[in-house]
Amino acid sequence: MCPKCGRSGSRIVRVISGRRYVYYRHYNPETKGVTYCYVGPLDGYVRVEALHDLELTNIEDQDYIETAINSLLKAFKKLSKDERIEYEVAVEEVLTKLFTRLTNYRKAIEKAFEKAFTGQ
Repeated sequence: MCPKCGRSGSRIVRVISGRRYVYYRHYNPETKGVTYCYVGPLDGYVRVEALHDLELTNIEDQDYIETAINSLLKAFKKLSKDERIEYEVAVEEVLTKLFTRLTNYRKAIEKAFEKAFTGQ
């Protein structure tokens, strides 16, 4: 099952300029055509990881909860370097922003969970 589009397909790894990339190949029996979905680099996004200090990989292997938690920790770390902001203010700012976003996106999050668990 393709993690990008949800259709059935074959997982393919292509080597391009010495790096390995993951694709899913989809065959359409009606048109007898083939399409591909790009999933991402097999070994992660090297330059992006270095810039953002996040562990990013292809869509199949990405742990989104871990990435979200690491992003929050980086937000705390960034605010902690600002000498004008006290600890309690930094924590309050990050958590308020987080909970506001979660509340605003609650319905979308619930639909995504329902779709992921029921396949609909």
